Amino acid sequence: MGRETVPANFLDKYNLVMAEVARTEGRDFDAMRLYEEAIRTAQENGFVQDEAIANELAARFYENRRYQTIAEAYIRNARYCYLRWAHSARWSSSINASPQSQSRHRCVLPSRSAHPLISWICGR
Repeated sequence: MGRETVPANFLDKYNLVMAEVARTEGRDFDAMRLYEEAIRTAQENGFVQDEAIANELAARFYENRRYQTIAEAYIRNARYCYLRWAHSARWSSSINASPQSQSRHRCVLPSRSAHPLISWICGR
């Protein structure tokens, strides 16, 4: 299956998987390009959670190659995306909740055990 046959709502995920494949196969330049494509297509299609994950994985990629400055830029972008995602979830739940039930609606972020980087990014 090629990029041309992937629907727009899955394109960012496809690009991210292909970036990870390129990374594991040692094709660093392909991985770099594909991480950027995953981030761009997630932005274009409004998938902030996928944009966050792609930034996080790109940060890890660059950090493992000792490109600390680049890694820090990606981790900042990931943190910003996770915060936007959390804000969006809170806003969405508050719109649908009555004043009496708003205290029951909270943003649900991944648990600490989900991934240590997510915990660090979200400040948990």
